[in-house]
Amino acid sequence: MKKTPWHILITGMLFSLMVLSMAMEAEATEKDLDAKVLNQNIQIYQEHANSGWEEKYLLMARWTDNDDYVVRTKAEELTRGITDDRSKLEVIYDWVCTSIYYDDKGASNGAGLSWTDDEWDSYAYYLNSANGAAGVLRWRRTVCSGYAELLAALLRAVGIPCKLVDGYALGASTSGVWQEECVTGDFQNHTWNEAFIDGRWVILDSTWDSGNRVENGVLVERASTRRYFDISISDLSKTHNIKRYEIREFTITYHLNGGSYPFGYHENADTYYETAS
Repeated sequence: MKKTPWHILITGMLFSLMVLSMAMEAEATEKDLDAKVLNQNIQIYQEHANSGWEEKYLLMARWTDNDDYVVRTKAEELTRGITDDRSKLEVIYDWVCTSIYYDDKGASNGAGLSWTDDEWDSYAYYLNSANGAAGVLRWRRTVCSGYAELLAALLRAVGIPCKLVDGYALGASTSGVWQEECVTGDFQNHTWNEAFIDGRWVILDSTWDSGNRVENGVLVERASTRRYFDISISDLSKTHNIKRYEIREFTITYHLNGGSYPFGYHENADTYYETAS
């Protein structure tokens, strides 16, 4: 049997050690980023939890009267006969998770939907404008921001303060692990909520708990979960990095004479928009 030369054995050993060292370094970096996300989330969550802004997060978006009526009617319908906020939150959250469908392609190409031009224009408007909650309620399909806006609107309609949280999440479109530039930068790819009940802010992600999808223009119903209902800040930090909170008190943009006017008010426009404070 021919023996392997010693220098080849040593080279192989050195290569194995190098690979092991790189793996350990990568693991250490991953753990450092995990810890950084957790610390960031705890800090911003606690700062906003103690802000005393609960009343601000009760503000309803100033939609048209019809949209406001539709949202409030649905919220009252879902919570009729329920007196405690925790149960109201659970009912509304479960309804959003089971009744709304995630549509990541619909906003860009229609996903094969056979609608008239007017129907599609209306759907695209609701998906792409800030006036999301009433549109999601009507069409039952949206992306994460629509889930979050509808949940916030329904909860506020029954007197439960609710925040919209913008951040970065390790969803299907990511590598599944934290990257330095995403953690330290202002990268945002996801929106979720926090609701104030029983003297504390409860973390919620109805998008990730909803199993429903739009596939080739067809609504596909799948089981929902409560994995991200009242999830702890430590468990949330495994997949979510908080970047900022929004109130979205005013949520309508208006179009006049072919122009788009996203701020302020125009006397000849029938809708208006102001930035969230």
